[in-house]
Amino acid sequence: MEKKYLVLVTFVVILCAVFSGCTREVKDKEITIVFQEKEYSGQYSGVVIDGIPDGEGEFKYKNDDQYLTYDGDFKNGALSSNGKLKTNFLKIVFTDTERIGKYEGEVVGGIPNGFGTFNACNDRNIEYTYTGEWKDGRFDGQGATKWDEEETWDSIGTYKQGRFVPAFSELIDSLATNTSMQFSPSSRCMDFIKEHQKLFIDRDFEEIEKYLNTSIEYKHLAKTPGKYDTEIMLSYGTVQQIFENNVDDEFDKYSYTAILIADDYYNYYWVYYPGECEYFEGDYISFMGLPIGPSSFENVGGGTTLVEIIAACAILPYGTSWGDEGDV
Repeated sequence: MEKKYLVLVTFVVILCAVFSGCTREVKDKEITIVFQEKEYSGQYSGVVIDGIPDGEGEFKYKNDDQYLTYDGDFKNGALSSNGKLKTNFLKIVFTDTERIGKYEGEVVGGIPNGFGTFNACNDRNIEYTYTGEWKDGRFDGQGATKWDEEETWDSIGTYKQGRFVPAFSELIDSLATNTSMQFSPSSRCMDFIKEHQKLFIDRDFEEIEKYLNTSIEYKHLAKTPGKYDTEIMLSYGTVQQIFENNVDDEFDKYSYTAILIADDYYNYYWVYYPGECEYFEGDYISFMGLPIGPSSFENVGGGTTLVEIIAACAILPYGTSWGDEGDV
């Protein structure tokens, strides 16, 4: 009876070996993996089938300053399914360039997918760090890019295929981090912009008028900061400086214009307008916008200029009626 049982068990083991291979666990086994089309030899600890990593395991590679650690799934010796990667030579391919840097986060098949952090330098050798969501090896979803340069603002918000494509509220939130002219939007103000994005993007004048308070002047904003951050004001002034900027060259619709405006009493507004506008220095214009809060910037010739930050709904030549053909 015992011999028959032993023969049966042996037969089952042989069948398992034939159809599923020999499965066991190893520690610090020397193997070579392919990562981003290059081979790397290191130590593997985990499940193997017929001596090949297949299942959960950990791979470690170190050569001088280079390192790579992967903890996750393997299939036929290759990185497969879900895992976590930590390396300092991940290559990210963007539409018009590529970057090699440090990555730590989630991967699928060895490719960043999920949540992770990437650190590298741009063409001007300025260091930056992206932290957020990834899809198929690119920034995609919610994330934040922070730069190791004081006058560069952080890009916080929505990314698509490696590009920063913010909603207007996200753009304002990002511009607030510019150390050369920081400001602090209240949560109430940001909630208003998020809930009424069409006021700024579509410029629906009937909708704008629902929130318009024509009695608001600079002196009110200076006296009680934050009191009017859910109302639209109307003012006039001369364009002192104007800059058109693309958040990203590939997504022109995410451009914005920054305008320094001085009213007739030499009060200054720094206006952020979504999109482009056909005005120049010296033009006298009228604008509608949401008061966000106070800020200041250092003048090139010395001294400091105080400004009120405005998220603009519409900008027109002075004297033009709201809603007239040609509104910008």
